Amino acid sequence: MVAAWEATVAEATPKTSTQAVTPTSRASGVSWLRLLLNGEETYSGGAGSYTLAIELDPNYTGSDRSATITVTCAGTTITVTVTQNGKTANGEVPEEPVAVTGVLINGVVWAECNVDAPGTFAATPGSTGMFYQWNRKKGWPATGAVNWDNSNASGDTWEAVNDPSPNGWRLPTVADFAQLLDEEKVTQTWEAQNGVRGVKFTDKSNGNAVFFPAAGNRAADHTDIIGGTLELVGIRGGYWSTIPIWDNEYGEIWYLSLGSRWQYDADRIDIADSGERCNGYTLRCVRVATTSAADTADVVINGVTWAARNVDAPGTFAATPESAGMFYQWNRKKGWPSTGYSVTGWDDSNEPGDTWAAVNDPSPAGYRVPDSADFAKLVDEEKVTQTRTVRNGMFGMKFTDKTSGKAIFLPAAGYRGGYDGSLSDYYDEDHYNNWSRGYYWSSFSDRPDYAWSLRFDDDSYKGNVGIDYSDDWYDRSYGYSLRPVRK
Repeated sequence: MVAAWEATVAEATPKTSTQAVTPTSRASGVSWLRLLLNGEETYSGGAGSYTLAIELDPNYTGSDRSATITVTCAGTTITVTVTQNGKTANGEVPEEPVAVTGVLINGVVWAECNVDAPGTFAATPGSTGMFYQWNRKKGWPATGAVNWDNSNASGDTWEAVNDPSPNGWRLPTVADFAQLLDEEKVTQTWEAQNGVRGVKFTDKSNGNAVFFPAAGNRAADHTDIIGGTLELVGIRGGYWSTIPIWDNEYGEIWYLSLGSRWQYDADRIDIADSGERCNGYTLRCVRVATTSAADTADVVINGVTWAARNVDAPGTFAATPESAGMFYQWNRKKGWPSTGYSVTGWDDSNEPGDTWAAVNDPSPAGYRVPDSADFAKLVDEEKVTQTRTVRNGMFGMKFTDKTSGKAIFLPAAGYRGGYDGSLSDYYDEDHYNNWSRGYYWSSFSDRPDYAWSLRFDDDSYKGNVGIDYSDDWYDRSYGYSLRPVRK
């Protein structure tokens, strides 16, 4: 531009062979079209060279629409007309995506609709969306025949790169499903919505509800069924979790199971452990929880200043309060991963000593492994409440100071066994509620080969939460979590 310039945008009727474009009486700019300069909406400028971008909102009206862009500079006028079709090349009206805000059910925010194509939600809560194989991003249609992939994806969790959830959402863990199936806090009711059979989950405290359609599944290939066959629509539904059964030769995955192919068990609702990875199940997302600076700040509980996160690699904290961090053998500085069933190079011997030596303390600078007195104050029920809960998909225990109301969350990451380092007590093939077990070393020992530790779990057999601080569980070669305190 050799001088200052100005642009206006006005609505116009669609141009035909016999009709000229006629602007309507509107001010500069229309609701569905914008002029952008370096990402900012711009309609004027000084002399110079400019590249303007035209940004359009999707057209879901079913009718074509036009706008006229007029640029004026030093007596010269340039006019551009933009027409946006209201139908596809096949004559179909594009379907407007559902705006999903999420529904809070027992501490977890669930999406109202299933995942459709990767990165999108289905149109209604009763819509199937698309079927997905475990740890794969490719969606399969809910109708018609398909050329099925009968192979099983590898992995010990659903990898982020393969997650088809829309932005800001993630796939659920078994902990999320367990919150949904907590009958003390959530009712589960089979019903039909708009002719679609499924299960409605209702939070007893706030009345919020979500509907999961029994969309059936696309089957894995077996002798009696061809891979990819659509079956049991309206009879049962399967919803993947991110978690496999670790010590399982078939590579099976935990999933939410609604209904059954057998009439006697038609209304069953549970978390099943027989999901072959190449099955095609539906997906229902949960909202990703954000972590603020306040979430990672130290917390004083009953006079002891606790870190808000577990120890990860030596000298560092885990990313978030719900992150497991790494496992440590007593009085050793080497960290072991908290994922993957087995590890190599495990040392099954017991480190000597009657306290955790400072040279072996993997806590970040300014922190230390807690001692016996620290844990005794944490489990003092007169001054601290202990509550089983889930944080961003992770089982754990919340410890709240009764005086200040301040709290810390300790994730239930299980442990690594002393004999070979195999992961235990986080994934239980018989009782998924028992996965909520956490083990945390103290620095104190008063007998050879053992040391004191904090242990907590959801004791489903007794119907209560068990919290114990003792040295009666496992020897020093076991890999436990560490939650440090301020020096």
